[in-house]
Amino acid sequence: MSRQAVEQALGKLVLDCEFRAAFFSDPPRAAHHAGLDLTDGERETLALIRPGALAAFNQYLDRKRTMAMLLVSESD
Repeated sequence: MSRQAVEQALGKLVLDCEFRAAFFSDPPRAAHHAGLDLTDGERETLALIRPGALAAFNQYLDRKRTMAMLLVSESD
């Protein structure tokens, strides 16, 4: 019901593959179980995002984190 709840849900959709699967199976139940206070409209809007796009973004972030960790360890 707030921008913060939508941001939390979006982050969870990107980073948590179990939540992502649950959300796209049953958005109201998954959101409630995760403690996310989303309106029907917010859940519907988030459900328009392709799950594959969320998974691809997660993989992109993983690669960036790995590269950053490698750079830090090389400079030590």
